[in-house]
Amino acid sequence: MFFLGIPTAIGTNFLQALGWAVLNSLWQMAFLWVIFQVILSFGINKPSAKSKLATSFIKHGLCMVHVYIDLSLVH
Repeated sequence: MFFLGIPTAIGTNFLQALGWAVLNSLWQMAFLWVIFQVILSFGINKPSAKSKLATSFIKHGLCMVHVYIDLSLVH
């Protein structure tokens, strides 16, 4: 059976993995935000340093989502 050109079983597995990845990314990004705020509390006032730090945390957060989706689809 097909749904929007995707076999139903594959589409269901992908959507389930995507849903769990989004759910897990919420607490992971909240955790990264807390760490970011703790680091900033040590007195980082330079805008370029704040920007680089924030960018690295966002990249790490997105990588965690990607890895979780990949690992969920393997099983």
